Amino acid sequence: MDDFIPITVHLESPSGVTLLSWIVSDCDNTGYVTTENSEEGIVSLYCLPQNVRRFEDLLSALRDEGFPIVSWRMQ
Repeated sequence: MDDFIPITVHLESPSGVTLLSWIVSDCDNTGYVTTENSEEGIVSLYCLPQNVRRFEDLLSALRDEGFPIVSWRMQ
């Protein structure tokens, strides 16, 4: 089985953590979110290697729509 790839996501506020987790879990169970630092809005999004681009596109689209995403990076 493939290992999950972590993508660190920085949100403007911790209020977006739960909503991001729900959005990711609704993506055909291809990823999941864990909170790294709730006070700073830092989470890790884990996805399969073949879905990395899909989740980067999702994060970009969410930010373009006003979701409070500051940045993300692959580890």
